[in-house]
Amino acid sequence: MMGIIKGLIFIIVYFSSLSVLYLTEYNTIAFVFILALSVTILFKLEVLEKRVCSETSTVQTLQDQLINQKNYFAETLLHDLKVPTIAQLRGLELLKHETIGTISYAQEELISQIEHSCKYVLEMISMILTTYKYELKEYVLSYEEISISELVLESFIELSEDARKRGVRFSYISTSDKVIVEADRGELKKAIKTLLSAVILYSNKGEVIMVNLSLKDELIKFSIILKSRTLSSQECATMFEYNYFEGIPKYTNVGQDISLYLVKKIIDSHCGAIYASAAEEELRNIVFIIPQYRIQSTFEEPVAPVLAAVYQ
Repeated sequence: MMGIIKGLIFIIVYFSSLSVLYLTEYNTIAFVFILALSVTILFKLEVLEKRVCSETSTVQTLQDQLINQKNYFAETLLHDLKVPTIAQLRGLELLKHETIGTISYAQEELISQIEHSCKYVLEMISMILTTYKYELKEYVLSYEEISISELVLESFIELSEDARKRGVRFSYISTSDKVIVEADRGELKKAIKTLLSAVILYSNKGEVIMVNLSLKDELIKFSIILKSRTLSSQECATMFEYNYFEGIPKYTNVGQDISLYLVKKIIDSHCGAIYASAAEEELRNIVFIIPQYRIQSTFEEPVAPVLAAVYQ
């Protein structure tokens, strides 16, 4: 967990420093404040961690203090980064729609780029907060019956521009027109879209990415087959693990590893399993399997039928 917290602090400082490039002296002050706050929190976490290890007589009390400190960190992240970022987006929308005055074409393009950057930062913040809740086992899923094919097709549409720029296209095959699953719609779509977004980056340019969906014995199998020169067999084995300080593959974006780790947490919370494998001739296979119907669980290991399907 300490590695997660340190990784979050690194990402906060990284994106805060980006804001200095675009915005006013107020953002520079905010960056300095966030940097100082992050260092202070990190120092306090280190002190608490050492005390937990050295003072065995008060271990439980210190562990509670450490948990409270981590919760304070998450609340600080929410208030000091997410709220101002939303405010910046609203201000940019006013400028873009000429609510407070006319703007030139060049100014509109610049505002659009800053707006895109702010939206990306907001997505990163939301992803970090969600991952943090999954780590603490506090995220509550909202189950409903949904069509998983609809989630896949919606993700195709939303990622069509990214796929076009990369020169790849999707081919989708489903054993049924409407595979129904009992799951959290928002979280499952987030997992699917994140996987598809990642394979667009991993895939060789000009290739066809095969997406397959099947249903057997009340288990849903979602698989992606792609050709990739950059995704090695070793990286396939660890791509859903959070190893922020063990090096980031050169082909990934900042935060790519934590987004894939979040995908694993989402699949785990649905009592499923996810893995990636490498075959010959640059073929790579990414698969997740989840039960079709809800299974009462509190973030435990994949259920036995899922594990059996994985090792078939």
